[in-house]
Amino acid sequence: MCKCNCIIDVIISLALGIVIGLVYSTGVITGIIPVLWIILGIAILTIILSLLNRKCLCKNGRCIAIATVGAIILSIIGLSITLATSLVYAIIIGLFGFFAVWVLLSLYRLIVCFAEESCKC
Repeated sequence: MCKCNCIIDVIISLALGIVIGLVYSTGVITGIIPVLWIILGIAILTIILSLLNRKCLCKNGRCIAIATVGAIILSIIGLSITLATSLVYAIIIGLFGFFAVWVLLSLYRLIVCFAEESCKC
């Protein structure tokens, strides 16, 4: 399960990020602020967990780094913007959805890598 290729994670995240942005732009999703805080916490937790085990960084480090940095930056941007009805904010939430799904998939891969003993560089 510990593979260096995260293309599937990016494709899944991209598809779900587009859906999240479109659904948010229609007004169905209204309470996005708690989600921004939760994903910010999960991204920070993922960074901390990834630093605890170097063998998993060898396999998934690039994907984890890009996903967590993107999720942290877009969480902070999303929390600082107050214009919740603009198209720009819907695009930011779509990008946030992309990185949020990607960081969740990276966290899953990291936990699986912790569980596997055969995952070596």
